[in-house]
Amino acid sequence: MRFGRHIATAVLVTAVVIPVAACSSGTPNQPPGNSSTASDTPAADATTTGPATLDTAEGAATRVYDAWQANDKASALEAATQSAVDALFAQSWQPDTYFFDGCSEAGSPSSCQYNTPQGTLIFTVEQSGSTWQVTAVQFGNAG
Repeated sequence: MRFGRHIATAVLVTAVVIPVAACSSGTPNQPPGNSSTASDTPAADATTTGPATLDTAEGAATRVYDAWQANDKASALEAATQSAVDALFAQSWQPDTYFFDGCSEAGSPSSCQYNTPQGTLIFTVEQSGSTWQVTAVQFGNAG
C-alpha cells in the first residue's frame, strides 16, 4: 500500500510541476523576464504604416484624405492638384464623420466617395502613366 501512495505523490508533483514550467517565460539559456520573443516587441501603430500608394484610384484618394485629416497640405499635393487640395482644405475635417464607400470601376477618371451623415465627399481621380491623382473634390448634401 505504501508503494501506491508514492505513485500518487509522484503524479501529484508532476501535475503541479509541468503547468508551472509551461507558464515560465524566457527561452533556454535565458532567464525569465529577459525574453525577446515577438510578443515582447511593441506592435506597430496602425497610424504610422506610411502613406497609401498612388498606383490605384483608391490609393490616391486615401493619401489625400489622410493628409486632409492630418491638416497636411504638402502631403495632399503629392497626390492631388492644387485646385483639388484648395477645395478640400476649404472645409475642416471632422472626426468620426467620414467613412470610405469605395471607388467607381477601374478606368480613368474614377470617382471615390466618402459618406457623412450630412452628405458626401467625392474625389475625382485620374490616371497619368502608372500613378493616380485627385483632380477634383466635391462636397454634396445628403439627400
